[in-house]
Amino acid sequence: KARSRPGWPRGSGSSGGGGACDSPSVPSGGPCPPQCSNGCALDVCVISCDGPDACEGDSIQCPEGWDCRVGCTGLRACQGAQIACSAGDDCAIDCEVARACQDATVTCGDGRCDLSCSPDTAVCRNTTFNCGTKDSLVTCRNDQFVTLVENPGSTCGCGDVRC
Repeated sequence: KARSRPGWPRGSGSSGGGGACDSPSVPSGGPCPPQCSNGCALDVCVISCDGPDACEGDSIQCPEGWDCRVGCTGLRACQGAQIACSAGDDCAIDCEVARACQDATVTCGDGRCDLSCSPDTAVCRNTTFNCGTKDSLVTCRNDQFVTLVENPGSTCGCGDVRC
């Protein structure tokens, strides 16, 4: 699962009003975009690919102006998918079940970008991770053979072991 860190997710979660009858404010990114299949919270668009083959081979585009979290939590949920993070926004991709992100391609934008691969079988095997201009981290807990395509000027690397 995505790690909490200062500024992630952005926003404070308050309506800014203080009265019990105040209407909630619209997040700074505007109304929650339709591709945020699991809604939006604190200016984070949550895209869920739950269940077998849920987003297999799909093109998943995080919306501009929103930090984004993509959850691939089913067998082959994002296998072969093209996951594109928006420019300037933080992005986290969680791959949690066998072959969930196998053969996927992740393209980071200009914000922080993290890929987390669970220790299940071939979760991120042969995944390509195109680093953005900010710090990026791939975390694998099993032999995954993730290909890192580095971006000059950024720190892009593997955490834990066996990427």
